[in-house]
Amino acid sequence: MNDTAPPQPRRKSRLKRRLIRLAIALLILIVIHGGFVHMLRRQIDARYQAIRDAGFPATPAELDDWHPMIQGPNATQIIINAAANIGPLDPKFELLPYVGDGDLPDPPQPIAPDTLQLMDELLGTDRDVLLDLHRATSIEPARFPIPYADEFSANMTPMSRARAAATRLTLQTAFHTERGETDDALNAALAALNIGRSLKHDCRLVVQLVRVACDNLALDVLDRALHRATFTDDQLAQFDNALQQAEQPDVLFRAMVGERALSAHGFRQIARGPTENDDTSNSGFRLSIGLMELEELTFLAFMNDAIDAAASPPDQRTAALAAVEARAAALPRWRSMFTQDTAQAMIRSWEIFNRHEAMIRAARIAVAIERHRLAHGTRPDKLDDLIPQFLDAIPVDPFDGKPMRYINSSAAAKVYSVDKDAIDNRGAWTDADGHRYQPGTDVGFDLRTTNP
Repeated sequence: MNDTAPPQPRRKSRLKRRLIRLAIALLILIVIHGGFVHMLRRQIDARYQAIRDAGFPATPAELDDWHPMIQGPNATQIIINAAANIGPLDPKFELLPYVGDGDLPDPPQPIAPDTLQLMDELLGTDRDVLLDLHRATSIEPARFPIPYADEFSANMTPMSRARAAATRLTLQTAFHTERGETDDALNAALAALNIGRSLKHDCRLVVQLVRVACDNLALDVLDRALHRATFTDDQLAQFDNALQQAEQPDVLFRAMVGERALSAHGFRQIARGPTENDDTSNSGFRLSIGLMELEELTFLAFMNDAIDAAASPPDQRTAALAAVEARAAALPRWRSMFTQDTAQAMIRSWEIFNRHEAMIRAARIAVAIERHRLAHGTRPDKLDDLIPQFLDAIPVDPFDGKPMRYINSSAAAKVYSVDKDAIDNRGAWTDADGHRYQPGTDVGFDLRTTNP
């Protein structure tokens, strides 16, 4: 009988050696990984320090120091406080334009008498609010009363109040325009444009998008006013001055600087680990292997490029931003998930800012054309005829860097931008399906008739 036992000690010795080798290899990997992450952190710290050395904020707290809130009354605070007194909309007003779900007829068409009566009733209800909103036009704007350091926990109700204020003022403009009360219509329109102006200093991208939304309401009612009423040259000059103030070519740059500083808070939140309400996906795993550090470096590089592009001259900005967009899209997804998602949102905002800038410039030209009509009895044959009496220069289309377009015929005058496809579609506002802001469409003002 063969009862020889297997060589257990030898097998145990081999296993022990393998485990030791594995432990050593693992220790080496941990050391290498630690050194790799440490190197990335040093690079990140150096990037933030370079931002500071350039005179810009690198954190939300530094952003508060860079752009401090002022003490005492300011237009922004007055508007927010006044709008806080706007109560819930009575159901009978829900079909009114601007404040509810209703639409105004095309500018050449009058507003129905029953709609005008409801407008008058609502404006009377909000009389004190409107008086305060008008008072704010004579006071310098500041910024939203929300510290940047509280960005991720702040109550952003003031933004909805700003838009509510803009809806009341545009409704007031339309009402007085329809009744031929041009002084009152002018004052209401200037107050409406002041809502957006009051937000111009804020360094939050979301606030600047609210500013654009408020301005768009004012531009819409201005389009109607130019069709429905005859303003004096002095009144039109006041419109032009307000539109010049609404044009803020540096606001995109300021918002990008703000977003870069605010992003530091987001990355620090991830570094501290997920909270109960976080949707962090796989950020914990990415953080543990150093991918979040790579992501932060990638994001900072993207934001630096975006800020440089936003600081480009207006006729070069669109091309510069397009180049940044292309570089972001080409990044490897495994180390740029947050960057690419952020880039997509910012790219959409760039398009919105460009379109807003184009519409402001088109509005200025439309006002200048009306001033020319009052002075000379006819619309100009070409935009150059507006210089220097009504414009210093022809505004540039932000989408392609060329002068804004103008079509003049016996029936219509179109002032427009080529919009995002950068193709001159001869002032077509909608595509075949009736959709705006699509390839094959332009944006601008359509002066279909002379004023009555």
